[in-house]
Amino acid sequence: MEPARPCLHLWGFVTTPTGTQPTTVTTSSIGLSWSPSTDNTAVTGYTIYRCCTPIATTTTTAYTDTAVAPNTTYTYALDAFDAAGNHSGQSPGLQVSTPAAADTQAPSVPTGGSYETTPVQVTKPPARDRKRFLAGGFWLFGGGGGPGCVRHGR
Repeated sequence: MEPARPCLHLWGFVTTPTGTQPTTVTTSSIGLSWSPSTDNTAVTGYTIYRCCTPIATTTTTAYTDTAVAPNTTYTYALDAFDAAGNHSGQSPGLQVSTPAAADTQAPSVPTGGSYETTPVQVTKPPARDRKRFLAGGFWLFGGGGGPGCVRHGR
């Protein structure tokens, strides 16, 4: 009779995802990609963590997080899992910052001040100066017969 041989079971050896990097970063989304993990049978998916909280799972080696805010830094980590429910260790955290949002709103109209209007006598300038001329301390901009723009000039 032969002596019993030890039985080697290869289960739960899911490798940790590596090479995590941002692929796209906007004010409203962060795209990530990474190198595939390995397992003795097959890796079936990845868990994505944002700031230590699981936010999604995917079966591919890429993910786009669309629940981000402008001008904010996030830390992402991943783990891989197989069909048996074995998980790898978490990958090292990757910090990614979204850019600030573009300023698209005009300033509000000032309120609470006072102003005074004073009539100004304007004499039509020579033809060569009709686009812009100084009248009573104010630059008048105009052209085609309508009202012009007024700025204080010095």
